[in-house]
Amino acid sequence: ASIGFQPSVWTIMPFDFGSSSTNMSSATVSASEALHASLKTLFPGKTDAQIYAMQGISTMNGITDNGEIITLAVAQAIYSYAAQHNLGRLTTWALNRDRACTTGLSVGTSCSGVTQQPLDFTKMFVRGHL
Repeated sequence: ASIGFQPSVWTIMPFDFGSSSTNMSSATVSASEALHASLKTLFPGKTDAQIYAMQGISTMNGITDNGEIITLAVAQAIYSYAAQHNLGRLTTWALNRDRACTTGLSVGTSCSGVTQQPLDFTKMFVRGHL
């Protein structure tokens, strides 16, 4: 703030809520709406549409280190929310995870841990302009 830096998009990373039973699409929307409320307080002259354009989501693709599961269906719900509100950014944690795990590999940096084709998350998020 002291040097006048103003981010154009405030991006949250809504995962690691702590439970494998977490409804990740609902938790992500709740986290994004909490960010929205905070930004409205920080920028009181801006409209809701302007605030949403200043928001972003970087979701996990696949299984988190806490065992939460972001399937393609969950990612679709997150995408729909982002598109509906014209968020300024939508991305996944890591491109190199955007593939199913093969036999002998555990969930980590090289695979998602969910059933998918290579780059399914990426294709979903770049299929249209938010």
